[in-house]
Amino acid sequence: MPVPMKELKSSVVSDPKDLQWWQIFTDQVACRVSSSDTGGGFCVLEQISPPGGGVPPHVHEREDELFYILEGEGEVVCAEAVIRAVPGMVIYLPRKVPHAFRNVGKTPSRGLAVV
Repeated sequence: MPVPMKELKSSVVSDPKDLQWWQIFTDQVACRVSSSDTGGGFCVLEQISPPGGGVPPHVHEREDELFYILEGEGEVVCAEAVIRAVPGMVIYLPRKVPHAFRNVGKTPSRGLAVV
């Protein structure tokens, strides 16, 4: 069941100097906009993956995910499809479908995930 949007009282500015970074698997991840900032509508995460790094196969039961590649080269697996991800590419990953991301380049990759 979807979370109802609450009335938002202000805009949100995500300043890079204020980010808190977490280590998730091999990657560095920061929350740019939280779900509490959007009344439960979505969150935006920034992800930096070292060469060979990434996120193993997993499934979101309730959330769709949209991944926007900013820098580097990646490989996204969604169900049976393998997608070569390059800067400027946007990939939609529907809920309940297994997916994964791996940096296949020689430099760190960077992307935004909207979940």
